[in-house]
Amino acid sequence: MHPTSFLLGERVAVDAGALTHALSLAEQAAVDHVLVSHAHLDHVATLPFLLDHVFSVRETPVVVHGPAAVLEALQRHLFNDVLWPDFARLDNGRTRLLAYAPLEAGQTASLGALRVTPAAMDHGVPCVGHLVVEDGRLLALCGDTASVDGLLAALEALPSKADGPPELVGVVLETSFPEGQAAVAQASGHLTPSGLARAVERLPAGVPVFVTHLKPAFEEEVRREVSALGLPGVQVLEQGRELVL
Repeated sequence: MHPTSFLLGERVAVDAGALTHALSLAEQAAVDHVLVSHAHLDHVATLPFLLDHVFSVRETPVVVHGPAAVLEALQRHLFNDVLWPDFARLDNGRTRLLAYAPLEAGQTASLGALRVTPAAMDHGVPCVGHLVVEDGRLLALCGDTASVDGLLAALEALPSKADGPPELVGVVLETSFPEGQAAVAQASGHLTPSGLARAVERLPAGVPVFVTHLKPAFEEEVRREVSALGLPGVQVLEQGRELVL
């Protein structure tokens, strides 16, 4: 199982744990924006390789969006000319390859047809989920979290248009560890299946919930425990799956 990455359309990625594993070179070159939930390696691991792969073909920078604390961590610990070149300073003759765009929880950015608003998550390090709105439909990608408190607060605060609030069509929610690893899950800011069940109870009724971020060593155990919950509308996402909501 690859680390976390999502692609919204062709040009906007959410996290970069496996972008270069999942996308062709042409698909990688089309990514203009990367929304980073937090700086843990399983969410940014292929960002350096993405920039390296598209160095010769970019006409504009790849823009990385995230809270200031997350962007600072990337600059200090990853793109620091020690672990990897500082691509924000590298120029291919037409453009620099990397630009940073601070985007804090509660702020909204327009990326083409998408409106994106980060929501603070409960993960022990600075971390956000992302509320993504297009054509009045809202998808919530929660990032790593031990609760949905931040999601619910962000949904409540999301401004409505004249025709009403956007329709919540799906929630992507992590469940990393089985119940036998509950202490580890709590210490590391992750959910178990019972935590997932409590979270689903607090979400609007009938909203589809897509489960991600299963730790590879416990994947089958987590799948069994989630299935045993019998929660309607809850399913474990399959790697490489395309969703149309």
